[in-house]
Amino acid sequence: MSERKFKDIQKQREEEDDKEREIQKVLNRDRGENKFVQADSAQTIYSAEEFQNRAKDVEILIHQVDNLYRQYMVGLELRPPIEKRAALDTALARLDAMAKATPAAKFRYNALISRFRTYLDRWERLVKDVESGKIKRTARRD
Repeated sequence: MSERKFKDIQKQREEEDDKEREIQKVLNRDRGENKFVQADSAQTIYSAEEFQNRAKDVEILIHQVDNLYRQYMVGLELRPPIEKRAALDTALARLDAMAKATPAAKFRYNALISRFRTYLDRWERLVKDVESGKIKRTARRD
């Protein structure tokens, strides 16, 4: 692997780590504060702005998990990103628990779920193909 490519990958990982730290700050902040009121429908009522922020965080997590799966597929990562995917599942569950106040919020939520399920099928197929030997991992770890 060339030195430049290695530095590019390292820079990308650092950027992803920074984004992950930001998301963890948001998640930790939400745990510490009582920002919501329980509704009769067992959904949490947040402001539309809070929903948009969480949806944006989920989009970032989907992108990060996809990048990690791509790195696993080519051999840069030794294991699939199970922990990061679990964090994505948790974030989606929290987003699901929120009430969607407007049709636009419902549409955005459904689009995120659809995108996640499409990626989920792809990730599971890739892991299965790598583990069965159908796809050969090409990158060398020096």
